[in-house]
Amino acid sequence: GPCHAGGAVAQKLQDDYEDKGFTLVTVLLDGYTPGVEPTEEELEEWVVSHNITSSPVLFGSREKMLDNSGINGYSISGFPTYLYIDRDMTLFQGHSGFSEDYSRQIIEQML
Repeated sequence: GPCHAGGAVAQKLQDDYEDKGFTLVTVLLDGYTPGVEPTEEELEEWVVSHNITSSPVLFGSREKMLDNSGINGYSISGFPTYLYIDRDMTLFQGHSGFSEDYSRQIIEQML
């Protein structure tokens, strides 16, 4: 699905833009079972299966990270969701769904 498509290019995006100060951080909210947080083994399998070597992959929690109201955070309406945070730690832009071309376009605008 789209989450795995995004995972497949995570390291590539990291490699292409890291010399400009870019870091792609993946936060896994689900493991193999939708709605259930990933286990350490599932996170490691994600890293290995997507050939991720230097792009950070973190554990997430739907309970702590999802806020459909958008009051206490970014309203996540679909998966994957991308949040682009600039060097000043300000939200530059966000979107749901995966498109490598669109991601590159946003990264280049932000940098």
